[in-house]
Amino acid sequence: MSQCHPGVESIIVVMNYYHGGSEQAIMQRTVNFCSGSATYFKMECMNHDCVDGGFNLEPVIVSMIKDRLKSGKGELSCKGKDAVAHARIDYKISVKYKRASR
Repeated sequence: MSQCHPGVESIIVVMNYYHGGSEQAIMQRTVNFCSGSATYFKMECMNHDCVDGGFNLEPVIVSMIKDRLKSGKGELSCKGKDAVAHARIDYKISVKYKRASR
């Protein structure tokens, strides 16, 4: 992460995973990225029948870093083939920036 986003110290992504139209989360996941982490922000879909789906948080995170936002939240639906509205996540992202040296 330090090569792609040198001004970022850490990123925390908290996701709630929902199946179909359910309003009850079936899984919560927290992923921590630090300066030594790989910058792979795509989370796979948990539906075993899903083809080419998942949740790509990279555009969200890159936009947050560009605008120097410290936090953001939203929702993504899986766009996998042959899987209409089968899964979605809501997410909260926290970005901690490195302090500028004087």
